[in-house]
Amino acid sequence: MILQRLATSIRKQDWFTVVIETLIVVLGVFIGLQVNNWNEARRDRDQATALLERLERDFQEMRALAAGQNRRFYENTVKLDELLTRIEDEQDPVSDAEAGQLLNDAMFFALPQTTPISFQEMLSAGRLALLGDTDLSVELREYAETARTIEGGSNLIAADYVVIVRELTPYFTIVRAPDEISLQLVSDIDSLNVAELREAPKGRALITQLYVSHANMQTLTAGQIASIDEVLEAIGASGETP
Repeated sequence: MILQRLATSIRKQDWFTVVIETLIVVLGVFIGLQVNNWNEARRDRDQATALLERLERDFQEMRALAAGQNRRFYENTVKLDELLTRIEDEQDPVSDAEAGQLLNDAMFFALPQTTPISFQEMLSAGRLALLGDTDLSVELREYAETARTIEGGSNLIAADYVVIVRELTPYFTIVRAPDEISLQLVSDIDSLNVAELREAPKGRALITQLYVSHANMQTLTAGQIASIDEVLEAIGASGETP
């Protein structure tokens, strides 16, 4: 209708009406575009808010997991240090069963989870810019580099760990028992040949290498926790920014 009136006004050379009708058309187009931009901006903000909340939740869960692993690796080094000290002290009446229990309690080993699923999805989809926070984006990119370093380091340690345990096998005996929950056989170290280890520097060196492996994993997970804390701090600061 407006275009028809505009054409009629032009034919009649009613320039005042032409100007008014033209302004109405331009203003209508402008408002329509502006509303569309506002809707897109609001949708982006809602998506960014939801992504921030998910990132924060996933990083907090991963931090809890890393903290638990860090504690276990530390406890393993304590047990292995006690085991080595008692084996090296020939006056210590440690039994094969006691030594086996110390070694068995120190056998926990698990690779750390380095990247939350939400972060992986965001990187693969190229949605980092959606956050609209340069500092947070930089922090997340730096964490991605740290995660790759931790993953690579822990994989190398795990590969060495398997070899060490295999070479240490002749010095201990294991007991197998069915697990009623998983319905699988569970193997535990039953005893460790203390007398043979006291005569075998290689055996003690293998236990020392186990100690070093756990200490290195403790260091890696401590670094992971520190990096996660930096990410969580950046997420918190981003959430406070209006």
